[in-house]
Amino acid sequence: IPKEEQAGESGQGDREAAIQAEMARVNNLPANSSYAIHRIKVLNKLRHLLSIKMAYKPSQKILLSKFGQAYV
Repeated sequence: IPKEEQAGESGQGDREAAIQAEMARVNNLPANSSYAIHRIKVLNKLRHLLSIKMAYKPSQKILLSKFGQAYV
């Protein structure tokens, strides 16, 4: 595995761990807190976007960029 991929995977794990820690913190807030509700939605969206980003391989990103599409 190239170093770039290893660093990306490690960074991905760090991001997921940070999201998990923040979810645990937010879950300690009152359930009817509008801040907590919004924060959970944002964290779930981040988790979803990270899972999409992980699904693409670097070679697919290169192909997408050659055809003028934005990186995913």
